[in-house]
Amino acid sequence: MLHNYMKIDLLQYKSLETNGEFFGYACTFNNQDDVGDIILPGAFAETIRSQSHLVLLWQHDQKEPIGYITKFKEDLIGLYIKKFIMQLKRAAYALIAAGVIKGLSTDYLIEDYFHDGTIRYIKKIKLIEISVVTFPANRQAMIEDVKLNHKYLKLLSSIKRALNTLAINKEIINI
Repeated sequence: MLHNYMKIDLLQYKSLETNGEFFGYACTFNNQDDVGDIILPGAFAETIRSQSHLVLLWQHDQKEPIGYITKFKEDLIGLYIKKFIMQLKRAAYALIAAGVIKGLSTDYLIEDYFHDGTIRYIKKIKLIEISVVTFPANRQAMIEDVKLNHKYLKLLSSIKRALNTLAINKEIINI
């Protein structure tokens, strides 16, 4: 199986007060995923026209909704999304903010496609949900920007101060 990978900056932190937003590509076009599919530009057009929001799941588990998609659009690269993480799932947001979990994945019904023998080219999709996942089938589908919540910035700042204090105390003891 032939794989084409394109480097995308996966995660950039911004020091802004927000409500758990992150941005990224839930799917990229013209890229063969690990299942052997290539999604073509325009595949999500009907979903974008007909749906105002989508559910955001954790690892495709329908029992684990962690938020919702507030904006989604197709551009030249793929399906670009803006997500809001609900406060109830702080553990998920912490893993995303730390860069531990970066993958995005879509669940959909295929409405139109063609085969060239080994690869399925998907022309039209009905999007069901988008998930934050550990290992996406489309390795280019990644979170690329996170806006950290003010509470997390305070926590990170406290941790840095504590580590600096420990380092200073260690130097004094070693002198």
